[in-house]
Amino acid sequence: MSARVSVLLAAVVVAASTCSLVVAAPPVDEESAAADPGNAEFNAFEAIGHPDPDTRLMAAERLGRMRGRRVVSALLRAMYDGDQRVQAAAARGLRHRRDKRAIPALAEVLMGQLPQVASTVSNVKDVDVTLNYNPGFEEGVSNDNGYLLGRQQGGGYGWTYQFLGAGKGNVWDESTAYPSGDCPSGKHALRVGAEHGHGYTVVYSTLWQQLDHGAKYRASVHVRAAGKFGADGADRAQLVVQVMNKSWQLYTVHRASPVLKADPKYVEQAIEFEAQKGANAEPLVARLILETHIAEPYPDAWVTYDDCELRKIRQ
Repeated sequence: MSARVSVLLAAVVVAASTCSLVVAAPPVDEESAAADPGNAEFNAFEAIGHPDPDTRLMAAERLGRMRGRRVVSALLRAMYDGDQRVQAAAARGLRHRRDKRAIPALAEVLMGQLPQVASTVSNVKDVDVTLNYNPGFEEGVSNDNGYLLGRQQGGGYGWTYQFLGAGKGNVWDESTAYPSGDCPSGKHALRVGAEHGHGYTVVYSTLWQQLDHGAKYRASVHVRAAGKFGADGADRAQLVVQVMNKSWQLYTVHRASPVLKADPKYVEQAIEFEAQKGANAEPLVARLILETHIAEPYPDAWVTYDDCELRKIRQ
C-alpha cells in the first residue's frame, strides 16, 4: 500500500466503519471560522485554491472545523488536490458530515484500497463535482470598476477582473439590482456593465488543479444580455477556456459561441475539450474567462453571468 493510499485511507476509514458520522468536536459555523483573526487577509474559502500547498492545507483544515452550505463544496474541491496532505485534510473534514454529496468521493477513495477493485485513489477525480471555486457566485461578488488608462485590475472571491476598455468597466453583484434573486444558481450572479460605454472587461478564474491527460472536460456558463446590448456590432459576451502550464505558457484556447444580442432569458454557453499532454508530460491547468465588450453605457446595456464551472466528464 502506497503512502498516499495509507494517508487517505486513515482519513476516511472512520466514515466506512460507523453509521453515525460523528466526531468529538462539532464544527463551528462558517462566519466565525472562515477568517483567521491573526491574519485579516486569510479566508479559507479563497485560500483553498491558493497555488501554495501549505496555504491550501491550512484552508482545508480550517474548513474541516466549519459548517455551512458552502463548506462541503469547498472540501470536495480539496479532495482533488495534487497534495496528499490537502486531500487527507479534506477527507477528515468530510467524514463526519450528513451530506450526500460527500458520499461518492469518500466511497471511491475507500474502494481504491480493495485488491479486488481495479480503481485507485485517482478515481476520486471522476466524481461529478465542479472543479472551480465559487462557480455560481454564491460565495460573493466583489463590486469593482476600472478602465485601461487607470485602475486595471480588481476582483475577489476566486475571480479576478481586468478592465481593458477606454470607458470605465463595472462589475457588481446581481442581487444589488434583484434582491429577491433571479439567477439560475440562487440569489447571486455577476453583472458587467460600462459606466460611460465602450467597456471591455475580462473576468477570470485560474484552476490550479492539474488536468488529467486525455480526459474530457466541460466548461459552461449561463449568460443573460440585457437592454440595448447588441445594438453595436462590436458587443460580445463569451466564455473562453485557456489551457496552460504552471509557468503561464499557453497551450490551447477554446471559445464558446458568443452572445451577440440581448435576450430576457439566460442562455448557456458550453465548451467540451480534451486535455492534451504538455511538453515533457508537464502538468497543465485551465483558466475560465468571461469576456465582455459593451458599447452602450450602463444602465442602457449590461451582461449577467451565473453558474460558470468546469467539470470533468465521466467516462
